[in-house]
Amino acid sequence: MEIFYIDCKKFEMNKSNDKKFIQRYFGRYIVFSVAKEVYKIPNPELETVNNKPKFKFSDINFSISHSKDIVLAAFDKNPVGVDVEYMSERNFQKLGRRYNLNNPTKERFYEFWTRYEAEFKLQMPPQKILTFPFFDEYMLSLAGDFEDYKIYEFSDFIENPSYK
Repeated sequence: MEIFYIDCKKFEMNKSNDKKFIQRYFGRYIVFSVAKEVYKIPNPELETVNNKPKFKFSDINFSISHSKDIVLAAFDKNPVGVDVEYMSERNFQKLGRRYNLNNPTKERFYEFWTRYEAEFKLQMPPQKILTFPFFDEYMLSLAGDFEDYKIYEFSDFIENPSYK
């Protein structure tokens, strides 16, 4: 599995812009760029199957996630689900009661939540699921049937597309 991310803090953006729109745009930009340059998909046209986008002319699978300043996409030959969440302060005791978690800490809640989201996006029981802190402020979960993973900053890819 390969994950490509954009740290939006590195871009000067007009504060009046719709942040969700920009995040969706960056997510699609990663998908189309990596499809063409890394996986050599000549036509990365998308279609929706079971409410999930997929490449119309390739068996490569992808999943997109974004939270606060991070936008990322995971790619694999097998179905994949990914979720990233900024770990903001919340009422974790209340959330724990809602989701049946005993005394959740911030990290434990976000481990639970990103795992849940990644599995939901996968749309099947995962063979493997990994959850770990991403930078200091985010939690990241990967779900699918994969042996290993690599994470690349998208700006590094743009500067050196022959990274492989």
